[in-house]
Amino acid sequence: MPPKKPVAAKPAAKPAPARQAAGKAPAAGKAAPPGKKGTPAPTATAKKGTVPAKGKSNVQAPSKPKEKVWTKEDDAARTIQTKVRQHLAKKKLKELKKKKEEYEELMLNLEKEVKELDDKNGVPTDTVGRALRNKHLMALIECEDANENTVLSEAASGGHCDTIKMLLEKGGDPNSKGQFGRTPLYRAAFAGHLEACELLLQNGADPRIYANDGQTPEQIASIPAIQTMLQEWDVSQTENLLTKLDNAKKQRVEEEKKRREAEEKK
Repeated sequence: MPPKKPVAAKPAAKPAPARQAAGKAPAAGKAAPPGKKGTPAPTATAKKGTVPAKGKSNVQAPSKPKEKVWTKEDDAARTIQTKVRQHLAKKKLKELKKKKEEYEELMLNLEKEVKELDDKNGVPTDTVGRALRNKHLMALIECEDANENTVLSEAASGGHCDTIKMLLEKGGDPNSKGQFGRTPLYRAAFAGHLEACELLLQNGADPRIYANDGQTPEQIASIPAIQTMLQEWDVSQTENLLTKLDNAKKQRVEEEKKRREAEEKK
């Protein structure tokens, strides 16, 4: 019996490709398959409104500024600035002193001219003559500028204490009202001249006088020291000083009256 022909073996079936593991990233260039319904898609960033974990913050603390390192150039700049300021201060002080000296010299020259004019006009030096001479001098001291401010008021506004003292000794009125109804004390307080305010108070300036704006020197004082001084000032002293000033005015009026009577008898 002839032998049987061998049967050819069937080729082995190729193994089925393994399913892609869940969550595994797709190969480059291929889009990821859509996830199953109800399965959230993985996200790289936090959703809007998500609260960061406790103890963690995305805000960075501000960096501390670098400390200034003082150099020789800074020392040199400070020295230069100091010297410049000292020079400007000395220059300003020199100018103020010069103006003060010129002002005082002008007043003395004017007073001298009044006396020389009285001598030239033959004004006597007896009681009647002295009354007339004082009247002429008072006209000079109490003269007003275009703003109705007296010489004393201008000196108070500039803080020229020596001039204030000289004018007060000559009979200047410390309570004269100039532009806007402002007294010398008002203007000195407004300008911040403490020494001038004190000098005026000691010579009868009344701190209770209101200007046209309805304010007193205390209310418009530009520095606290003047406000304190005006608040603590004993007004009874002002009353006594005003009485003396009033008596001095009455005396001048009486002298003027006698002078006129003497002239009428001639």
